[in-house]
Amino acid sequence: MGVIYNGLNQVNWLDDPFNDYDGKIGIELHGTSSLIYDKKNFSIETRNEDGTYNNVELVGLPKENDWILHGAYSDKSLLRNAISYYWGRQTGRYAPRTQICEIFINEEYRGLYLLTEKIKVDNDRVDIANLTLEDIEGDQLTVGYIIKIDRNTENVPDIGWDSSFPDNK
Repeated sequence: MGVIYNGLNQVNWLDDPFNDYDGKIGIELHGTSSLIYDKKNFSIETRNEDGTYNNVELVGLPKENDWILHGAYSDKSLLRNAISYYWGRQTGRYAPRTQICEIFINEEYRGLYLLTEKIKVDNDRVDIANLTLEDIEGDQLTVGYIIKIDRNTENVPDIGWDSSFPDNK
């Protein structure tokens, strides 16, 4: 993957050299229901030549190796997630940092995407301690948690979690 980033509020030209990142990545489709859209989301990992993780800064975002390229197909403004995350950070809590970018794959223009930090435990992301196998009771369990509530799984046994609280729509 090659990334051109000439700095905040600077013009990046397609024929500029890859000056922010020029290296190996792992890439896969990201999402479930969004896979039906023409504009796909991607999960990428920056990697070294030997395939190990390569923590790098991308377009001014803090060093890491896990990133999401969010296509926001159903959000024609391309701003909903960026604004929501921005206001979340204004509360003093973690919310993914983002940067709008243009994507070309194999020299084919794919459009505007939102480069987003992947939510994970990390000193520069969600700064909480990891649980160990020995952390099984009491104060040991107060280290912090990341909870993901994704989609309704009532028709899929033994997968996910559903709230017992009524839906007040």
